[in-house]
Amino acid sequence: MLKKINTVLFIVFLSGLNAYSQVLTDFDSANVQGTRTNSAFSYVSFIPGSFSSMEIDVLDNIYLVTQTNRLKKIKANGDSVAVFNDVKRYGNPSLIDVSNPLKILVYYKNYSTVVILDRLLSYRNSINFRKKNIFKVQALATSYDNNIRLFDEQDFKLKKTDEEGNVLTESNDFRQIFDTVPSPSFITE
Repeated sequence: MLKKINTVLFIVFLSGLNAYSQVLTDFDSANVQGTRTNSAFSYVSFIPGSFSSMEIDVLDNIYLVTQTNRLKKIKANGDSVAVFNDVKRYGNPSLIDVSNPLKILVYYKNYSTVVILDRLLSYRNSINFRKKNIFKVQALATSYDNNIRLFDEQDFKLKKTDEEGNVLTESNDFRQIFDTVPSPSFITE
């Protein structure tokens, strides 16, 4: 049963490896109006600034990482909600998971640390995976049961941890299951 569930999760895991984007055409920078011809997308608003990363949750909140590595949360109407400023401790975030708007994961790959934030970007907890004997994590996500899914590239296992970093479940070694071992950039559950 667990092997079947892990196989299904891995298929979902692999299907999330594709990324899609839309490019604005006919962009008029003088009045900051963007239009797209022959598209269902329309111009809604413009957020001024220079950002290195952006994510959008299921409630249409926008999460932006500024050039100074601050994480900003902006409502769909453009109002600023919160800012996470703890940039001196960890630096530039490698991955931000906003699949659960009440539990934001900010992962710092260089430190093997994930910071867990609440809906107002207040600090809840942090997990140093090196202290938990998980040394090479490239991708992680919030699971539906409010735990954390991650792929450990050192032992090639998909693992589920709690908010303290304790491993709850893990898959079989992917080198024994598949011919080529994946190296995911993100996980979706």
